[in-house]
Amino acid sequence: MQPEIPEETAPDSIVWMYSENIPAVFIDTKSGSAEQIHADKNVKEAGEISVLEVDGSISLRMPLAYIKSRGNTSFTSFEKSLIRLN
Repeated sequence: MQPEIPEETAPDSIVWMYSENIPAVFIDTKSGSAEQIHADKNVKEAGEISVLEVDGSISLRMPLAYIKSRGNTSFTSFEKSLIRLN
């Protein structure tokens, strides 16, 4: 997997994070953004989940019927949004 960095992104604003010997989980939305999901907890968007293993192989890649935010008070009262995957 190659990182997708928009052309308008300033190089000095990119933060590269490294870890060793653990798989990484990637969740992609169909639109490529979580903006709509975070803006309205009733929005559902299709997506895909992938697991990248330590050796670089992909051990899981499967479609998600939808990704959506959840919560009542927690959705509007806190900066974080809870995400539900189906």
